[in-house]
Amino acid sequence: MITLSTGALYPYGLDRIFEMAQRAGYDGVELLLRLKGSDAHLDSWDAEYLKKLELRYGIKVFSLHVPFSFEEDQSIFPEIKELAEKVDAKYIIIHSPREDQLACKKWIEDNVENADNTDSKVSILIENLETKITKADPVYMEPEQFQRFSQVCFDTAHALRSGQDPKMFMEKLDNIKQLHLSNWDGVDDHLSILKDTDRFSGLLGIRSIENICLELCPKAFNDVKDQEEVVNTLKETLAFIKQYSKK
Repeated sequence: MITLSTGALYPYGLDRIFEMAQRAGYDGVELLLRLKGSDAHLDSWDAEYLKKLELRYGIKVFSLHVPFSFEEDQSIFPEIKELAEKVDAKYIIIHSPREDQLACKKWIEDNVENADNTDSKVSILIENLETKITKADPVYMEPEQFQRFSQVCFDTAHALRSGQDPKMFMEKLDNIKQLHLSNWDGVDDHLSILKDTDRFSGLLGIRSIENICLELCPKAFNDVKDQEEVVNTLKETLAFIKQYSKK
């Protein structure tokens, strides 16, 4: 399954994002949740509205990405899990906490790393996070650390930004269930993979991944306000992913 992160087109509302994902041929979306107080993001928490969008456009909410504030406040997880179950999403994506985010680190240890979630309808995938000079390092950084989990999400741009080789992760980790696919140009991340086709054609051919999620940001498009240009870029990227993905 190949999905599109709603974060790629966050200047638009969900209806328009679903429409463009469907026109471009994607199987579904990853829903990037934001705090309810954020402008125009209440729709993301409305299960009935999301189901209407799924029916209208014939694509699924395949995964949910927790709000960026989750690292500081894990109390919202029950509501996130309930939403995921209502829309029948398969995965909830959570960033690795940083070393100084002690509460989140403990939560991951108790609820993911050392927990038996085999009977849960929704699986939690821990995602690698980029290093930043101004912030503490992520708790989970190396492939060996991600092998502690039965299932993980691997983000190519986060690895590149951290000076890590995505190829090494792809070769070593056989527990990658979701691949967050995007590029880093040395300044910005979550950019178009079509700017480095040699790298990404090789990465996609290493192993078969259940869900490849194109996780771009608006800067990945020449003009995110031009909907036809956006759809065409998404189509071109989808064709590239399908061509080089290991079956």
